[in-house]
Amino acid sequence: MPIQQLQHGHGVSITPNDNAYIWQQLFYTYKVYTTLYVGGAGDLHVLTAGGDDITFTSVPAGSFLPVHVAKVFASGTTATGIIALDITTQPTEFTGLLDTYSGAAAAYSLRQLSSSYSGSAIRVRRSSDNAEQDIGFASNELDTAALTSFCSGTNGYVTTWYDQSGNGNDATQTTAANQPKIYDSVSGVIEENGKAGVDFDGSDDYLFANQLDFDNEFIVSTTKSVLSGRMLNARYNGNNVVMITSGRYRRDTNDLSFNGPYYDVKINQQTLLSGLSQTTLYQDGALITDFNSQAYSLGNTDGVFIGIRADFSNEWEGVLQELILYTSDQSSNRSGIETNINDFYSIY
Repeated sequence: MPIQQLQHGHGVSITPNDNAYIWQQLFYTYKVYTTLYVGGAGDLHVLTAGGDDITFTSVPAGSFLPVHVAKVFASGTTATGIIALDITTQPTEFTGLLDTYSGAAAAYSLRQLSSSYSGSAIRVRRSSDNAEQDIGFASNELDTAALTSFCSGTNGYVTTWYDQSGNGNDATQTTAANQPKIYDSVSGVIEENGKAGVDFDGSDDYLFANQLDFDNEFIVSTTKSVLSGRMLNARYNGNNVVMITSGRYRRDTNDLSFNGPYYDVKINQQTLLSGLSQTTLYQDGALITDFNSQAYSLGNTDGVFIGIRADFSNEWEGVLQELILYTSDQSSNRSGIETNINDFYSIY
């Protein structure tokens, strides 16, 4: 682990942070609550273990705060020399999907995929004032409490979906009108099957990442329309392409149609697609065998287009939760990867 595991009676310095829980600063995998020692006098703004937002005013230097807390906020905290004491539960190390199945070319998800990844999940713009903020993880899932705090009462849109593979190929959208939604001003966090998701409106939303050569892809998504929107259109080296549209999968010159007849897709149902080299596609763990050689326009721009065709048409309407692209054939790992994904999302 990045720091020592704390036993009862040990302590570690804490930096007040509006977005990170104490257990995240200590690299633990679940909420762990502590008693706090205050070295320098001042106010202390905390979130208690019971979920109460409290500010202790004029805390004297040398004090022990007699409640267990989950977070020390930077805003409203003037006390210094804060130390976390008395960890209440023995921590265990987190193992992510990419720890077990490495080699991803890019990995976009609203859950943490690697124990070595220390960045945020997404960067969000709120529509009320166009302010932006990175949103990280809590208990290895998107920190929806931080997202709600930032976007409460307004809409929130994804400007960057960070790549957790370590390759730094973030998927971005700088045009406000084309940014997919993550938070709704009325209903709150966008979700599918109880997990946060990024909502593409089928009109003009998309994200773009740089050109990648990859062999396999694993995607958790929910299609909302039968129209031929492109969930994924990755084009590289001119004529090489990976394309997923409503009911169709294409890699280079090979086509597969899935879910039976053309456009007979699972509407409003969360789905796991596992695309392997050339002509192999699995949907919810089942092999698809229906080939279809109908010609399809691929677009004309190299890069990874999420939610749109590579010529900026054929927008996809749906919710995307996870997209992992591998540089090597994962046929031997497919079952394990699908199990990891399904255990988290409960898709099938």
